[in-house]
Amino acid sequence: MGGNKYLNQDLSLLAFQARVLENAFDTQYPLLTRLTFISIVSKNLDEYYMLKFPRIKARAENGSSEIMDDVNYKQLTLEISTTIERLYDRISIASEEIFKALEKENIYIRTLDHLGADELARLETYFYLNIRPFLTPTILDPAHPFPLIPSGCLNLAYKFGYTTSQETYYMLVVVPQQLKRFIRLELNKKEHAYVLLEDVIHHFIQKLLPEKSVRYDHCLFKLLRDNIIHLGEDIKNMSINLGGVIMKRKNRKVSKVYIQTDISQNMQNFLIHNLHIESEDFIKIKTHLGMESFHKLVPPDRKDLLLPEYTPRFPNRIADYGGDYFKAISEKDILVHHPFESFNVFLGFLRQAVRDPDVVTIKQTLYRTSPDSPLISELITAAENGKQVVTLVELRASMDEENNIQLAKVLENNGIQVVYGSLAYKTHAKLCLVVRQTESGIEEYMHIGTGNYHPQNATQYTDLSLFTCNPDTCNEANDLFNFVTSSVPPSHSRKIFVSPLTLKSRILQMIEQEIRNHKEGHPSGIWLKCNGLSDSVMIDALYRASSAGVQCQLIVRGICCLRPGVEGLSENISVKSVVGRYLEHSRIYCFGNGEALPSSKNKVYITSADLMPRNLDYRIEAMIEIDNPTVHAQLTQEIFSHYLSDTRNSWEMKSDGTYTSLNNPAKENLDAHQYFMTHKSLSGQTTRF
Repeated sequence: MGGNKYLNQDLSLLAFQARVLENAFDTQYPLLTRLTFISIVSKNLDEYYMLKFPRIKARAENGSSEIMDDVNYKQLTLEISTTIERLYDRISIASEEIFKALEKENIYIRTLDHLGADELARLETYFYLNIRPFLTPTILDPAHPFPLIPSGCLNLAYKFGYTTSQETYYMLVVVPQQLKRFIRLELNKKEHAYVLLEDVIHHFIQKLLPEKSVRYDHCLFKLLRDNIIHLGEDIKNMSINLGGVIMKRKNRKVSKVYIQTDISQNMQNFLIHNLHIESEDFIKIKTHLGMESFHKLVPPDRKDLLLPEYTPRFPNRIADYGGDYFKAISEKDILVHHPFESFNVFLGFLRQAVRDPDVVTIKQTLYRTSPDSPLISELITAAENGKQVVTLVELRASMDEENNIQLAKVLENNGIQVVYGSLAYKTHAKLCLVVRQTESGIEEYMHIGTGNYHPQNATQYTDLSLFTCNPDTCNEANDLFNFVTSSVPPSHSRKIFVSPLTLKSRILQMIEQEIRNHKEGHPSGIWLKCNGLSDSVMIDALYRASSAGVQCQLIVRGICCLRPGVEGLSENISVKSVVGRYLEHSRIYCFGNGEALPSSKNKVYITSADLMPRNLDYRIEAMIEIDNPTVHAQLTQEIFSHYLSDTRNSWEMKSDGTYTSLNNPAKENLDAHQYFMTHKSLSGQTTRF
């Protein structure tokens, strides 16, 4: 992309992090929930430095003259760094505000310098019993060169010398990640006072130094490494090749180093020399390093400082059929809205399939899950029961590669056929197909979703799960599985559209149809809800729709490279971002189809694909057209309409890429998340629509 028509996707992504961070200042959230938002942003910024920033930095270092969104790569690198520095300044301000408020609740983070002798004595005992066995201090000398420091962990570095010599030495201590970060003090029963693990290690570090030594200087730091996976084209075994790449990745180039603002120039020079970095690779933090773990600061009896726990609902229709999922789905399609409705709906569906003697085959895609997930144990039981079980495991899920390699081995060792998918395309589609062989013939039941098969994510992400037994749709699902396993493209797409083959062209076709409808005097309109919009072809199509007079209402959670509200280009496009209690993850695409939105005549789709080049051109994604009237109404009249009306969690996007919050604490705001938590969904009811 280039020119003024498009916003830069990296800066847009960081703008999303800024919106998430503003929730840390929102006093309508409980204090520890506000602290959790800081942890989320800190973790996301770490991932950005490991997965995205290295590409920009490499292009800048290579002296690329290619122009990208009106700035070259070196200029873009500087702007990104400045933006992130501002984010960390906001993190510092928010955390200071929250810590002061927590003190009023008798929750403290103490420094050891202010503790009494009795408490220090107890901490010293704790240090020797619970911390010291995990420490491996490394003194740097000709026999002990600078070690390989893991990405993402905290480290202490010391400069020291001996009273009997003029020589100085350096020592490194890795702060053990397997130990709890917050150590509770026993000051009194009314207070919840904690000290940080790294502060305890630092206070008693003299116990680890040689005798007659003197500390001269020290620092706390955390480094991040380039975590991008690079696979060659000549791969004989993807899992073995990827495993080798992951091992090499642990020694990849340092991308960024976090230090505290009071670090000395001497210690900065020490890190620059040994980590082979430049001074601009530092980012100085005014608050605690490693804020990504501060969501764990929850005293056992102070859950009142978190949002109340929410128990997801279970669709009535399944209960009305005595828990028989196949009968409930046979009546009509069911759409489950996570996390407001339970992920156990899918697990129950799978559990019935595993135990049903008529089920002969289960096909399942896996992008992100865990080996200890109940989903995996059910698939293993199915194989033990003699059923054919085929799993498409995408090894290259960013940050989950090692986990997925382990998962694939577990599945293979338990007799499950594992397919790693296509080398050219990541398999990102979320699909499960169950085949039954009964006396009356073959029956197929399908689940297709917008989110991963991950029970924990299903409690935090908003996603959609559709269950259907429509024969034509299930047949197309079988074609999709065959495409991944054999590279044979589906013969036709009537209900399920697949990237990189037909999904993008279908959306573009629907946009062009809305343009024609408007020009011919018919009602028109486009509603799109996704996590990212950066594909230039898709953006240009939306610009054409706007110029033709089609009203386009977009809900884009994160990256949005489209400029809304530009006269002569996008004055008929509005963009909002919903950022609240749950992470928006569902993708819904609606088109007027000759009727105003919402209407039963609209064309409606749900999908695993965002409107980004990686999803549309470089991944295997699935999009399904919704034709069941109840599910159709649930998506348009219930879900999408309430997102459009939401003000509590919504931000309006301006043409320059900035956002304005629609939340007004002085007024009654509509909270879409709260609405979905308290209102039953349409398709889960027994009553026919």
